[in-house]
Amino acid sequence: LRIAELELNGRGALTLELDNGVQLLFGRDDWQGRRQRLLQLYPDLVADGVVPRYVDLRYDTGFAVAWPEPAASPGRASTVKTAGL
Repeated sequence: LRIAELELNGRGALTLELDNGVQLLFGRDDWQGRRQRLLQLYPDLVADGVVPRYVDLRYDTGFAVAWPEPAASPGRASTVKTAGL
């Protein structure tokens, strides 16, 4: 994997995008510790062949993962989720 894009915003938060499209949100603090956490967890995240949309490493003791929506099966309508106002 390679870094395709690196962004450091005005608040000092670091976001990376890898060449496979995964976004990595590191936040403002402890980039090295969060990098180590990512290196430990990433092989397990992609072990089944599904690549996450993003991995949010901004938490002190954990992380959040957003997975892509599953593709609609042939002959079935895709599910659309909407929020009520």
